[in-house]
Order: sequence, then C-alpha cells, then structure tokens
Amino acid sequence: MKAVFNVAITKPEGGIRFARKETEIDFVPVAGMEVEDSVWDRPVEVVSVCYGIESKELFIDLKKHTAKNLQDQKSLLKMYRDHGWEAREE
Repeated sequence: MKAVFNVAITKPEGGIRFARKETEIDFVPVAGMEVEDSVWDRPVEVVSVCYGIESKELFIDLKKHTAKNLQDQKSLLKMYRDHGWEAREE
C-alpha cells in the first residue's frame, strides 16, 4: 500500500515547511509507533495516520522537527532532500 510520510519543520520565529516521502508499506502504522529512515539518527514518532478512501493512500504525520532559525531550517530541508525526501524551501 502506498504511504506518504510527512514531517513539519518549524522555526521559533514562525514559518513552517514540510518534507514528505512516498513509499510502499505492508502494514498500517499507528500513532505512537516509531519509524526509521536514513535521514534520522534515531526513530521518529508517528503522530497521526489517515487513510485516503479515494486515493487509497495512507497519510502519516510524524513528530515535527524544530529548527533553531531560518538557516537551520534550510539546512534541515537540504538534509531531507539528500535522503530522498521531497522538501521545498518556498
């Protein structure tokens, strides 16, 4: 089943960006579960899971990542892109 993982990357002065990664999985994650990816040093918590009836996809929100400032946020977005995630700075 297709799964779309989303993580919000925020910064203290405001402004939110998102990174997303699509993949095939053979299970349905639940809130509280942790998932691993090469972008992180340790597993990240699943916050919510939604099934799109029409799209037949799982949308999985992960615990947000808080950047220190704008430059840190840009660095984090680049790190996600370097690990195969879609992440835009716009």
